[in-house]
Amino acid sequence: MNTGSAELRRHAIISLFGDCLVASVQSDLDAAGIGALRTALLDSVRQRQPRGVVIDVSALDLLDAYDFDALRRTMAMVELLGVRAVLVGLSPIIVAALVDQDAATDGVIAEPTLEAGLARATSRS
Repeated sequence: MNTGSAELRRHAIISLFGDCLVASVQSDLDAAGIGALRTALLDSVRQRQPRGVVIDVSALDLLDAYDFDALRRTMAMVELLGVRAVLVGLSPIIVAALVDQDAATDGVIAEPTLEAGLARATSRS
């Protein structure tokens, strides 16, 4: 069994929802989990060529600046492949903590709900 896929299953689920990939992060990410998510997501984008990608973090209770930066960089990689990436489900507590930690948010497209994220990820503008 591929260790990367086992690590991914422990932390996230990637599924196709219409013409959009949705990566639902299920548990707090460590370095191995972030790496597995990044690899699987980029492979899925290349293979499936979706119109958009949504990373859903609504199940997370905690997201520090380091993990947020890793997700932000993953989103930038998706964008380099020509696909819009949207982050959804940030709680007010996580947002406040990220701002307090001076986390870089440049280039992050975020929406409050999965539905709004799907609409934004697949919009042309």
